[in-house]
Amino acid sequence: MEYKNYNDYELIYMIRENDESSKSILFEKYHPVLVSIANEFYLKYNQYGYDYDDFLQEANIAFFNSLISFNENKNVLLYSYITLCVRRKLMSFCKKITKGFKNNIYNDYDDFPDIIDFNSDVFSDVSYVESEKKLRNIILNLSFLDSAIVELRINGFSYKEISLLLEIPTSTIEYKYRIFKQDYKKSICCSN
Repeated sequence: MEYKNYNDYELIYMIRENDESSKSILFEKYHPVLVSIANEFYLKYNQYGYDYDDFLQEANIAFFNSLISFNENKNVLLYSYITLCVRRKLMSFCKKITKGFKNNIYNDYDDFPDIIDFNSDVFSDVSYVESEKKLRNIILNLSFLDSAIVELRINGFSYKEISLLLEIPTSTIEYKYRIFKQDYKKSICCSN
């Protein structure tokens, strides 16, 4: 795959220099992430009459907008920024399509709740703000490889998918993620 020859930040720089091929390379790299997030929202909101392609299109729009608005000086991984932008765009889309429905779970909110489902019991007992802050602190102190593993797992990638993306053994990924979860649980227990 061509994207393995490039660093995300090099590609962002090239995009800012109007290099269209860089957009294509990043899109190829992050397309599985976009599909995964779009599928997650589609499964929850397909009863409102929209096709999967509508959800994927919203995800793609958010992806390309995030490439333009990304600021590498904010000390955030591009992957994290893209997934956050895509999730927020899809949340807004879902709020819009469910508006007016009686059983809409967001009828009580003026704004869509700003939460991320980490799909893990590790994160269930702590408020979003606390968990996000602690999670960011832990991830920032990890090596690049470890932080990539954690980001991918949090966003629903299987060990096998991560193994293929990062070209490392599944057992290494399982071990590193287990250590991360233990460290995260310790940080939660120590602060309570």
